[in-house]
Amino acid sequence: MKLIRSQKLNHTYNCTYRINVEKYMIPYFGQARMVDITQANIQEYLNTHSFLAQSNLKRHQSILHSVFEQAVLNDICYKNPVCDVSYKSTKPAIEKIAYTEEQSKQAQGYAKFHSGGLAVYLILNTGLRRSEALGLMWGDIDFNKKAIMVKRSITPDTIQAQDGELKSKTSRRIIPVSDEFIQYMSKIKKTGFVLGGENNFCTIDSFDWHYKKFMTEMSHILKIPYLTPHELRHTFGSVLYERGVDIYTISKVMGHADISITAKVYVHSTAESLRKGLKL
Repeated sequence: MKLIRSQKLNHTYNCTYRINVEKYMIPYFGQARMVDITQANIQEYLNTHSFLAQSNLKRHQSILHSVFEQAVLNDICYKNPVCDVSYKSTKPAIEKIAYTEEQSKQAQGYAKFHSGGLAVYLILNTGLRRSEALGLMWGDIDFNKKAIMVKRSITPDTIQAQDGELKSKTSRRIIPVSDEFIQYMSKIKKTGFVLGGENNFCTIDSFDWHYKKFMTEMSHILKIPYLTPHELRHTFGSVLYERGVDIYTISKVMGHADISITAKVYVHSTAESLRKGLKL
């Protein structure tokens, strides 16, 4: 499957692509010639890896489909064996958790005045992905227009942050921010990377260490759940939805590739929201 290794993709996607290819696909298919791989082989591969999350299986199917499509175009195969295969994860779905708006305010208040809290404050106010927060530079914050421009991201193997290296085209976006956010960031404004320094960005390993240390302390003191960076991002979207912000706007601000993603994540009924609607 040498063609897999030669695929040229954007750096951010390439990181996930390479991990899946090297960890799962290369060991499974080994030295098999692409022309010899059948639809049954692809189906067996997906069945064998049903322990992965549904979203990950979808990614595997997408990668394999793309690879074999290129093989067909290059006359290596006469048809794409990934067409019409199916997949279903056996991994139990994990319900996403998020802070309530009140808990989010508590966390923001704590984060502003404690060492290591900037990342938490930043994500709760912007909904940035971890990689985007790491790539944010002070010059990306427009203090006059009260907005931030998402231009770059940092992935696990990033050597140099580059403009435009984002998850998808819709990830490159402008996020309006509050007066309170601008006032706070103005007080601590520096140069270079917001979560790094003037000349260097913060690596993901370093970020994770500091984040876990801070979040463990904060969750213990405030008696609120320990959330991952992705769950903080989810909190941002959930708070917007609970405030009555429309799905299209949330999708644009979150940088989702498709509005259906936003609808699937946020259009749900909670006991509390139903209670409010029924005025009980």
